[in-house]
Amino acid sequence: FSDDVILKVLNRNLWTEKLIVCDLTGSMDPYAQQLAAWYQLNIKKEPNLQFVFFNDGDNKSDSEKKIGETGGIYYQKAKGLDSLISIMAHVRSKGNGGDCAENNMEALIKGVKKALPYKELVMIVDNNAPVKDIKLLSQFNKPVHVVLCGSVNGEVLLDYLLIAWKTKGSVHTIEEDISKIASMSEGQTIRIGSYTYKIMGGEFVLITKS
Repeated sequence: FSDDVILKVLNRNLWTEKLIVCDLTGSMDPYAQQLAAWYQLNIKKEPNLQFVFFNDGDNKSDSEKKIGETGGIYYQKAKGLDSLISIMAHVRSKGNGGDCAENNMEALIKGVKKALPYKELVMIVDNNAPVKDIKLLSQFNKPVHVVLCGSVNGEVLLDYLLIAWKTKGSVHTIEEDISKIASMSEGQTIRIGSYTYKIMGGEFVLITKS
């Protein structure tokens, strides 16, 4: 894999009893393959692993997608590699996303409701896709470990910094695990790779790029 962020992050962080919520729209195909490869290598260590996959509304037209009701969210308890590959194929066959922005928050909210009890919530996202339903973040307060696919040199879509901060979670790139974001407050800055971000007015803004 040219961008093996999933392998690197999941191998660095020994989270147990994970619920993995993963974007499975078209751009995420290489990362879905990588997740399957990681699971194949770790299947015996992950007896309580659970998955939620989302494709931003199955094949709905963009005009049909309503915030909080977009759909295309699928849950499965890990039951072996063949089962994982099968549900991934099923989710992909139902739709590939359409517009660029994705229903990440709906997937988190509904995914947690579908799941059995878990210890760590990991969301695998496309760093190039905005969160269309970010306004639903106020309805969600469980810590999220955000794994960024396609992040280069610390460039992070601001929506994902906000999710990690507001839920007191963390952000993960191929190079870094950024857990201090959970304890940040208004006016503070954080450097990720070549980029520096600051919390201003309850939002993250990009300050500098070196």
